[in-house]
Amino acid sequence: MQRKKAELVHIVSAEVLQPGWTPTISQEELNEANERLEVVHNQYRWRWLGNVITLSGSVTLHAEAHNVAAA
Repeated sequence: MQRKKAELVHIVSAEVLQPGWTPTISQEELNEANERLEVVHNQYRWRWLGNVITLSGSVTLHAEAHNVAAA
């Protein structure tokens, strides 16, 4: 049984209930928990914690300037 990190998220605002709390659960546990939350009309659902990708580097933007007043 594979276990992954999950987070509890508001279904309307997509706000994470407590960002620092990411328990490790199985797919079966996630499904069961979401079913129970739906039965009691709770506004939160479990979802898998996404992979965080960090990009770094620099970009140089260059555009030619045209003097329209001189034309």
